[in-house]
Amino acid sequence: MADVRDAIAGTHVAFELFRSSYADPGRQDLPSLLADCLSNAGVVLGSGRAPGGDDRLEALHMALTRDGEPLASADTGASLDAIVEAVHWLAQYAARLGAGLKRGAVILTGARIGPLPVARAGRYRADCALGEVRLGVGP
Repeated sequence: MADVRDAIAGTHVAFELFRSSYADPGRQDLPSLLADCLSNAGVVLGSGRAPGGDDRLEALHMALTRDGEPLASADTGASLDAIVEAVHWLAQYAARLGAGLKRGAVILTGARIGPLPVARAGRYRADCALGEVRLGVGP
């Protein structure tokens, strides 16, 4: 798995945006969910940096704010080793499908804070030692 670790160009903070076309996505069959892009509405990729050998991602503190007011935070998550293992599996799976992973691909490896509704307009920001990501939501 050293080849996977060496292939990781950077770790970034990101927002994954969800929006389903269905009022109740849990009641839909798989083909309908796939047609709805599994409720994925986009990704906002924030700043980041190259991974370091001493990264302790499993203990990385992350804070989420709206207009400077705290919304949520987290102090635990997947370790770099666990992420490398997951990306290794993904690379093998993609290769079996004939797709492979390409340089520059963005791979989302899980939510540190988890899904939260955007209940109102504002300036959302998540930050940690890796960097930050910002999202403005209008009324």
